[in-house]
Amino acid sequence: MNIEIQARGIPSNKDVHNFIRRRADLALNALRDQIGLVSVFVDGANVSDKVGDIRCLVLIRLGTHPDVEVESTHANLYTAIYRAVDDAGWTLARTLMHQQAGLLNRQFKMIGNGYQALA
Repeated sequence: MNIEIQARGIPSNKDVHNFIRRRADLALNALRDQIGLVSVFVDGANVSDKVGDIRCLVLIRLGTHPDVEVESTHANLYTAIYRAVDDAGWTLARTLMHQQAGLLNRQFKMIGNGYQALA
C-alpha cells in the first residue's frame, strides 16, 4: 500500500509521518489489496471558523471503484489524523461491502424459493 503524505502549515517531522503510516496500516491493512494509493493531506492553516484547527484529509484511490475521501478537523494534530484515517477505513469497508452487495444483486434474481444466476 502506497501512502503519500503532504503537510502544510504545521511542523512536519518524522514523528508525524510515522504516526500517519502506523494509523493507515492499522486502519486499512485488511483491505490493502483493494487500495491503489492513500493520500493524506494535513493542513494547519485556518481551515474553519476556529483559529488553530487542523484539517486532515484522507483520499483513497481504488482501481475499479470510486475514490473514498474523508476529512476531519480538530485542534489537536494527532486527533485529526487519527479520526480521519480511522473513518476512512470504516468508509472504505462500507463502500466495498455495498458495491459487492449490489454486484451480487445484479448477478442473481429470485425465482420461487431460490436464486437463478443470470447469464
